[in-house]
Amino acid sequence: MRSIENLDWLIIYFINGSHSPFWDSFNLTISNKLTWIPLYLLLFTVFIWKLGFKNGMLVILGAVACYFLTEMISVKIIKPWIARPRPCHSPLGTDLWLPKGHCGGAYGFVSTHAANTMGLAMYCIQVFTKRIKGKMASLFVIILLSYAFLNGFSRVYLGVHFPTDVICGSLLGIILALGVYYVFSKWILKFQIPKKTNSKS
Repeated sequence: MRSIENLDWLIIYFINGSHSPFWDSFNLTISNKLTWIPLYLLLFTVFIWKLGFKNGMLVILGAVACYFLTEMISVKIIKPWIARPRPCHSPLGTDLWLPKGHCGGAYGFVSTHAANTMGLAMYCIQVFTKRIKGKMASLFVIILLSYAFLNGFSRVYLGVHFPTDVICGSLLGIILALGVYYVFSKWILKFQIPKKTNSKS
């Protein structure tokens, strides 16, 4: 455990300490949830277009459920239970660069940001690869994985999360996304969306 903690500090100081004005601005933008509104609107549009209004709305409902679960479980259960301080709240983190001195809440394990983004990405990837398919699905898999990775990396860069906070938050997101997709696919979407589509996208 001590060796993992030491590695956490080594990595965060390396990434956070390598900041520059361009990458500072880039990662602040990536970490801002408003930045991704166009992607969410695009996903909404594609699901309605490819699956029809009713089916598309059911899929979107699943995405909302996934986001809600990752948010509630990370914030209300895991963070107060584990109670691991953020690196920027630790006595060892006094030399971390923090944009405008912002650190966030007291606890950092797990990263809610990572859980939210990876959960949403993995859920949507399931929809694309199992329900839509084709070249469009492949493109969105790349986009969604990049979206989740960049968000997770930005949290370490900005000094508000350890790498293990992000990794474990991402794992939480993946597990919940797969669970939500399974439930929706088995009991809600099973008779709503054909397993095979004639899409040539």
